[in-house]
Amino acid sequence: MFIINVILLLLNDGVWKYQFHNYLTGKLSDFTGLYAFTIFLIGISSFSRKKIVVFTALFFCWWKSPLSDPVVFLLNEYAGITVSRVVDYYDLLALIILPFVFIVKPVCFSKEKINCWAIRLSAIISFFAFCATSLPYRELYYYPSRVNEVSFKEDFYSSLNTVGVLKRLDAEKTGYIKDSVRYYRVSENLDLYYRLKNQYDNSTQWVPISNKMDSALFVKKTNQKFFTLPLYILNGDSLFNIELEIYPSGGKKKSTIIKIESFQTKNPQLYNDFFYGRLRKLYKKHFKDVFRN
Repeated sequence: MFIINVILLLLNDGVWKYQFHNYLTGKLSDFTGLYAFTIFLIGISSFSRKKIVVFTALFFCWWKSPLSDPVVFLLNEYAGITVSRVVDYYDLLALIILPFVFIVKPVCFSKEKINCWAIRLSAIISFFAFCATSLPYRELYYYPSRVNEVSFKEDFYSSLNTVGVLKRLDAEKTGYIKDSVRYYRVSENLDLYYRLKNQYDNSTQWVPISNKMDSALFVKKTNQKFFTLPLYILNGDSLFNIELEIYPSGGKKKSTIIKIESFQTKNPQLYNDFFYGRLRKLYKKHFKDVFRN
């Protein structure tokens, strides 16, 4: 049961979420992850199952509530660890899986060596699964995408230098822009307020911001140097404002890392095909060929 749940967790977070992106794939990770994580804690801890189940349930409730917001913010902004989660109280339905933890028993093989390696292998795979679902692609929950922006976030390697990379990309001779500042529209999912102080009694009133799509509500983020390519034609598709970073790999071989962050599109169908179809793989292969000598 533990191994099945870990496999389902890996498949869901690595494949199904991007292919189907529906309610089932959204909740499957909560059920499988909570179950497997609890069994994992039982396997590495000397505490009783009852104590671990209670701890896991309380931790899950805390994680899925606004109470964990300060920790998420600190990890993202100061620890350099990309952590993302959405506060959705329907996720707490996954708690019903915890009683099944008391039913399962560890599998014991006849030989001690097989037992030892089975435990180590399952621990490594499950740890990877937990990290993969806890540290997803950074989608900037607080600073969401630009209008009609498609998040790519793929790294490519090339022996070309920065000039050579830009020359390969700028086949249409549209030029490029070098910058270090991005402006993100404030997310519609956030509850935003402004503070209104009463000058007479010094009381404070919190007034909700109703129009969060107002062009004045943007967040300025200073990043390392990046390039913006106004237009790129890929298999007949027009990709606008491709944002990418180019920097040396730092290894022994003279190679360059090209990180394509995102691009914008005016075609809604392209947006859907990219996330729910095979278009991402086709684009990835295309850029690999472009940067290859």
